[in-house]
Amino acid sequence: MPVIGKLVSDERGFSLMELLVTLAVGSILLLAIFGALDFSVKADSRVQDRVDSTQRGRAAMELITRQLRSQICLGPGYPAIPSGITSDGNSITFYTDLGGDTPKLQRRTITYSGGTVFETDYNVAGTIPTAPTFTLARQNWVLAERLNLVANVPFFRYYAFTPNPVTPNQWLNSTSPFTLADADKPRVVKVSISFAADRLGVSRSMNNLALSTFQNDIYVRTSDASDPDHSPQCI
Repeated sequence: MPVIGKLVSDERGFSLMELLVTLAVGSILLLAIFGALDFSVKADSRVQDRVDSTQRGRAAMELITRQLRSQICLGPGYPAIPSGITSDGNSITFYTDLGGDTPKLQRRTITYSGGTVFETDYNVAGTIPTAPTFTLARQNWVLAERLNLVANVPFFRYYAFTPNPVTPNQWLNSTSPFTLADADKPRVVKVSISFAADRLGVSRSMNNLALSTFQNDIYVRTSDASDPDHSPQCI
C-alpha cells in the first residue's frame, strides 16, 4: 500500500520544454513520411504515364509501318509513291493489295493532323495501270491519337540513294513545307516515320521529358543499292 500511495501522489511528468521538443521532432518526422509518400505516389503516376505513352507509341508505329510495308506498284516502271497526289511531311499516298489470290487494289493515304493519324482508302478499278478509277471505301479512319511532331522533323521523310557511296540517305523533302516533288517520287527508296507520343497525365505544353519519341524506316521493296537510278521503280 505505501508503494501504491507513493505512485498515486507522485506529480512528476514532462516539462513544457520537453513537450515542445517532442512535438517538433514528431512533426518533422510526420512531414518527412508524408513527403516521401507524396513523392512515391507522383513517381508511380509518372511511371505509369510513361509506360502508357510508350505502349501507345509502339502500337502506332507498328500499325503505320505495317501499312507502309504493304505498298505495291500498279505496274512495271511505276513508282511506289504515285505522282499527281500530294505526299509530304504530314501525308503519304501509296497503293496496296489486300486481296490475296484475288487482287483487291486500294489507294491508301495516311495523314498526320493535329495529333491524330488518319487513313483514307479508295478501291481501284478500271484499266490497270494506265487508266485506273477510284471509289472511296473509307475516309479519315483513326489509326492513332495523341501524337506530336518531333522538333524540326516532319512526320514523314523521303530518301533517295546518294551517288558515291551508294546509301539511302539523300533527304528529298528536307525544305519546309516538306513537300515531295513528283519528279522525286520515282527516286524514293526509304520512308522514315518520326513522332513523339503524349503521356496521358501530362500537358502537351510541358518539356520533351513528358514525351516518348519514336523513329523507324521503311524501304521500298524493289530498292537495290547496285542500281540507284532505277531500283525504286517496280520491275
